[in-house]
Amino acid sequence: MKKQYAAVWFVLPATIIILLLVIYPMVYSLFVSFHSYNIAISQKMTFIGIENFKNIFLDGRFWNSIINTVILVVVGCALQLTLGLAIALLLNQKLRSEAAIKVLILLPMLMAPVVVAQMWKIMLQPNIGCVNYFLQLLHVTGQEIEWLTKSRLAIFSLLLVDLWQWTPFVTIVTLAGLYSMPTSPLEAARVDGASGFQIFRYVSLPLLKPILIVVVLIRSIDIYRLLEAVVVMTEGGPGFSTETVSFYVFSVGFKYFNIGYAAALSYFISIILSLVVGFFINSLNREMRGAL
Repeated sequence: MKKQYAAVWFVLPATIIILLLVIYPMVYSLFVSFHSYNIAISQKMTFIGIENFKNIFLDGRFWNSIINTVILVVVGCALQLTLGLAIALLLNQKLRSEAAIKVLILLPMLMAPVVVAQMWKIMLQPNIGCVNYFLQLLHVTGQEIEWLTKSRLAIFSLLLVDLWQWTPFVTIVTLAGLYSMPTSPLEAARVDGASGFQIFRYVSLPLLKPILIVVVLIRSIDIYRLLEAVVVMTEGGPGFSTETVSFYVFSVGFKYFNIGYAAALSYFISIILSLVVGFFINSLNREMRGAL
């Protein structure tokens, strides 16, 4: 009996820490979401039921942030997956100085997001930024482009920063999948006279599909949580054109101090995100069952 309870005593400290740091804040935030609570005006917590959740459906600014986030997720994942897969296929060809190339590719991913955002903010400045300088030097454009003060260019700039920093993640995971791929299907395809593109299209890509689904899932969640680049580069502007879901919840909670509504927004977004994650997991399970 003492040996059985010994295991419990070893696990108990970690369990208590998890309860205090994870479960309690989640339960408390759910409790707060059913209350009107604004600390900026020293408002006492007042129970209002599901009123906060009703207001979400009437909040045009929130739905605008949803649209911006969806654009960033869909376009960002598509670009990163395409570019990352292409770089991984290139590195899989056993290039000269392969180790040095891998280190250089991984460098953006190792930098802090705030540092990356500040660096790109300087580079994209109309007057002193090097991006406009090189575009004019190459005669791509004859005038200075205001990357961060025009709606479409501003959201494109956020996409560019995220693409530069996190495509290496897609590359390294895909490259690991290529290294671990069984060689017998590839050799059989070569013996049958398949071209390089046919081998990739009908052999390599189906084998990589479960890995690519996981990569898209991870990157989708990361882009949904995109906050540092928005805060540093655009602050959600011009207007609300680059305001993401995370930035809007951050603004409601820490700029307007409407804690009750921010908690309700967080839980509403978590439900949507859970449905998206469930879709990816079901797709992954279907692929794994098909592979077996």
